[in-house]
Amino acid sequence: MKGKLTVADEIENDDGTWTLMFDADDEFVAWFKEWQGLKRWSQKRFQKVMLSAITETVETRENERRIRQEAR
Repeated sequence: MKGKLTVADEIENDDGTWTLMFDADDEFVAWFKEWQGLKRWSQKRFQKVMLSAITETVETRENERRIRQEAR
């Protein structure tokens, strides 16, 4: 990954979910477009990739925590 991607805001929704707002610099945008084979920025693709990455990370950490607890 190249460039800078930061969480600009976190909003807790009434249903218990969260909305994350990101800031991306030009270098990150260029890298993401190249990585995804895009000619122009796609907010929909970015959201899909980020949701997948965040979901996978949370699931992995929950599984690791569960395994550690079972090992006790």
